[in-house]
Amino acid sequence: MKKYYKAQALAIVMVVLVVASIIGVSLFSRMSKDSQSAINQQDSALAEEQSDGILDIFVGSDVEILEAKIREGVGPFENISDSEFSTFISDIGGDPDALPDENVGCLEDSSSIKVTIGQSDEGDFVEIQQGSVRVYNLTDATIVAPCVLTWRFRPVSDSSAFLVEYIMNDGSVVTQSEEHYCITSDGAACNTIDNVEYLSSFLNTGDMASVGAMDGEGAYARSIDLVVRFAADVKEIRVIPIAGTLSVADTLSDLSCIDKEFRSIKIRSEVNCNGSYRGKQMFLPGSGNLGYSPLFDYAIYDNGLFQP
Repeated sequence: MKKYYKAQALAIVMVVLVVASIIGVSLFSRMSKDSQSAINQQDSALAEEQSDGILDIFVGSDVEILEAKIREGVGPFENISDSEFSTFISDIGGDPDALPDENVGCLEDSSSIKVTIGQSDEGDFVEIQQGSVRVYNLTDATIVAPCVLTWRFRPVSDSSAFLVEYIMNDGSVVTQSEEHYCITSDGAACNTIDNVEYLSSFLNTGDMASVGAMDGEGAYARSIDLVVRFAADVKEIRVIPIAGTLSVADTLSDLSCIDKEFRSIKIRSEVNCNGSYRGKQMFLPGSGNLGYSPLFDYAIYDNGLFQP
């Protein structure tokens, strides 16, 4: 005699349907999240690309005109497609046609681009990598005492070795003098740094008499009197890293004590693409930071070293 268990079969079918539904919902949810994640990554990459594209426009611009615009008051620009921003880019020697389209790939109602332009603050550190230089040009300067330039040096990684070079010209002969420094992020002495010759000639954090102790931001201070240096026929002061990346912040005792602009130009682009935000910032050297090419500060030696 056959027996039928209809209720059990129904229960099994219901369990299978519930399990299948849960798996289906989970897969759909996972696919939706993966799809949204891919969209977010695409928006983020586009926002970063647009941000970089905006900053690239300013590379090679006329620094003196840009500084004049900043003194007059410029921006912030909330919409780079406005004619005002295009005119501004043309005035500083840039190419408005190279600007990215702020709505390509981004919905207009949920996206935005903002560009802010100004001069660096006293606490802003500017990174200098090997092969580059930070210049303070005193040629034809007018200086009123007191006029003291104070640097704050900070290594980007564990340590940094660098030179402060003074270029002098008495009208007939060009000479130079150097100060050698080595600093570390933990305040320890610079005993060994790879690929740095004559390390014993560097003043390190163990005996750096002319540089103050590390401050709360891991930086070391060094001050010089520009009036004294100028009287000694110094025409340029150059900070040259030779090992590690160096970060430098500088201040003047009085901004009006010299008719040179040593503050960097700070440019920031902020892009919001469908809710994905990317902001980037760069520093351009001020007009007083322009000197001869760093190509003449470095040489490649037979052993592969790239040093002054």
